[in-house]
Amino acid sequence: MACRNQQRGEDAVARVKANPKASQANVIYMNLDLGDMESVKSFSQEIINTYDKVDILLCNAGLTGSLVRTTQKQGFENTLGVNHLGHFLLT
Repeated sequence: MACRNQQRGEDAVARVKANPKASQANVIYMNLDLGDMESVKSFSQEIINTYDKVDILLCNAGLTGSLVRTTQKQGFENTLGVNHLGHFLLT
């Protein structure tokens, strides 16, 4: 499970493993912030170095627009960066 917040990611993994139907699931937390292209590159490299292949990639992050314009480290508008550019680079 790729999440930008470690505590929330680890909590989600624990909830999956607490389910009797998924208690044997091979689920781990990995850090990924789609709002930071360097984080996406680092995550991708970790996947390449650790696994032979990726069977499924579910891109499920999404931000809604805000009245205040915010940008990512790389200068992209935050909603565009997370919802589109981060997913595109990851894929």
